[in-house]
Amino acid sequence: MRRAPWVLAIAGSAAVVFALAWPSPVRPAAEVAAVSDTLSVVWAGDTMLADAVLPLVEEHGYQWPLEFVSPLLDADAVIVNVETAIGTSGRQLRPNALFTYRSDTAMLTALAEAGVDTVGMANNHSMDFGGEGLSEAMEAAHAAGLGVVGAGHDVESAGRPLIVRSQGTTLAVVAFAKDYGDARVATPDGPGINPLGRREVDRSFAVARSLGADFVAAFVHWGENYQVAVTSEQREQAQMLVDAGFDLVVGHGAHVVQEASLVHGVPVFYSLGNFVFGSPGRFEEGAPGTGIVLRTVIDGDGLVAMVATCIATDNDEVAFQPRPCDIDGTEQTRVQMAPVGAAVEGG
Repeated sequence: MRRAPWVLAIAGSAAVVFALAWPSPVRPAAEVAAVSDTLSVVWAGDTMLADAVLPLVEEHGYQWPLEFVSPLLDADAVIVNVETAIGTSGRQLRPNALFTYRSDTAMLTALAEAGVDTVGMANNHSMDFGGEGLSEAMEAAHAAGLGVVGAGHDVESAGRPLIVRSQGTTLAVVAFAKDYGDARVATPDGPGINPLGRREVDRSFAVARSLGADFVAAFVHWGENYQVAVTSEQREQAQMLVDAGFDLVVGHGAHVVQEASLVHGVPVFYSLGNFVFGSPGRFEEGAPGTGIVLRTVIDGDGLVAMVATCIATDNDEVAFQPRPCDIDGTEQTRVQMAPVGAAVEGG
């Protein structure tokens, strides 16, 4: 496992990769080619355009919520977490659930036009309308020109990585969600999400390496809603990913920004917070409405740059149009990102 040149690797932290059977031929979920020797990758968090924002996008169009953040999406690869069912198919998987989301396929077209090329669907809402709803969402994403990671028609396809190749290196991104212990998880012959279990982590890492990846990143949905504190489960799962050999962990799911830290020299961003999210949110003084658009640069030596741009996401303040943070939000983000040495931009 390679480490960034500015990070001290801890002796004994190298992972053992298990030889696991995988159907042949092995292929990625999506593939992006870069023209330079380096790879720039932009990561953004929880994204959903339904619920309270629906009247606004029906009036102004689905590009409208992205107006002030789309300039941040200029990179070789851009990946966001799409936390919603999409389309009209399927029946509600959990009729008694407190929150169920379903967005129009126009959301995917708007994301593609804004610069997104891959969507993560490993989360607790992509299966809100079951396997039929998930299948429509994946088909709509492909029709919009988007790759899909973290969900699939079976467990094999749900665990396939995004592959980004440049002249100097190859990146693999695998999307996971914490195991919700129900029908949302993909099975050997049924659709669903890629769960964050040891077996799936080791298997997906082995596939990424078999596809030629020099650098392997995890894109993970976990944590508790609107809780800044990182849970013990997140810390244990981050350690599991690092032990398996992952070189970077980028998380989402809490709807607010959580701390970043180094785990045996590997940067772990526990939560990017929201990107463009159509519900009002439940923000408070200790868990303010900010998010991060993270830019990483990778070359043949590994991770060489990280820049976190703070965005304001409290819809009571930004009226469903996220935008770069003010000075206070940027300073708080700077404190949260300090342990990994990421540069911070914003107000």
